[in-house]
Amino acid sequence: MSRLQLHKDIESTWFFNGSVFALTKRQERIKFDLYDKFDTVIREFRELRAKRN
Repeated sequence: MSRLQLHKDIESTWFFNGSVFALTKRQERIKFDLYDKFDTVIREFRELRAKRN
């Protein structure tokens, strides 16, 4: 969580029910796994959300 908090796009992080979540500066709530690459997860989240709209 401390490394995730240092990421340029992340505003806050929290741990809930065995998962790590982050709120981006765009107010997107994203769930992260322990060994995820932060940039990749954020990019994939945004691409998936764009396809739905």
